[in-house]
Amino acid sequence: MASCYIPMYSMGYAAEPPNINGEACIDGGYTNNLPDFEDIRTITVSPFSGHAEISPRDEANFFDWKMTVSNQIMNVNLQNIVRGAQALFPPSRTVLQSYFDLGYKDTLKFLIKHDIVQRPEGTEV
Repeated sequence: MASCYIPMYSMGYAAEPPNINGEACIDGGYTNNLPDFEDIRTITVSPFSGHAEISPRDEANFFDWKMTVSNQIMNVNLQNIVRGAQALFPPSRTVLQSYFDLGYKDTLKFLIKHDIVQRPEGTEV
């Protein structure tokens, strides 16, 4: 219901956020975009390069700038700025498919590296 509600962007400046059981709700990413649970293994995944375990690996920049937003440490670079803009204004289906493919490969590599899954013999990642 509210997982993608972004104030001012989703429904305009005057719109009220979704109301669930008498409570106004917005996207949880505003307070904690990468929750980490103490009692279970948490694998952090992000579309932005930074400190998440599964995330894009961007080329090194001249400056190693980081910023923290909603419990998520991200690199400050042009690639992440483009990703942020594309979250609000989606690119072509081809670009989205390439992001999906990269994320799938990154996830599979992570799962194999950490012995969470095994790769069938003779297959590539």
